[in-house]
Amino acid sequence: MKRIILIMGMCAMLGAGVYAQEQAEPARPENPEGISKMREMIKTVRIWKMTEELQLTEEQCYKIFPMMAKAEDEKKELKKKNKEIIDELRTIIGKKDANQKQIKDTIERLKKNTEEIRKKKEQTRDSIEKELTPEQQARYILFISDFHKKMTDMATHAKKMKQEQGLKGEGLRERMQERMRMQKKRR
Repeated sequence: MKRIILIMGMCAMLGAGVYAQEQAEPARPENPEGISKMREMIKTVRIWKMTEELQLTEEQCYKIFPMMAKAEDEKKELKKKNKEIIDELRTIIGKKDANQKQIKDTIERLKKNTEEIRKKKEQTRDSIEKELTPEQQARYILFISDFHKKMTDMATHAKKMKQEQGLKGEGLRERMQERMRMQKKRR
């Protein structure tokens, strides 16, 4: 029971962080509220499934999940910077007499920033693994691989359902939840 309360508390904290991040971002043309809710739901599911799959202790949860949240914030900033550099590169290339040195310097900054993103992912993974037993480390590696694949599959399936049935979100959430229940029963 204590573990469930801990997990719910961690989910609420991360959810509040996601909400704050979403409020700081400019609105997108597609449904920004739906995107925000979907991101929050994915993060919540990831925490719940990770805790379950890795059989994390309360102490491990208190160390790992804040670490993950901080890393995600830092990674988000680096990705934002990447987007700005790419936009800058587009602008430079769009000029009739593009300065070759400026192009080369911008590409170098992009490579450097992309390398920072890769390093941040590695550092986060290493920090998380330090808190885990060898068996949990193995489970973590498998979890990350499987979770990303499942989320990608679900997003693809949702998009396909939306296109095939001409839905604009009505009933989509319920269908996706039903699909998740069916997948869980198969295990």
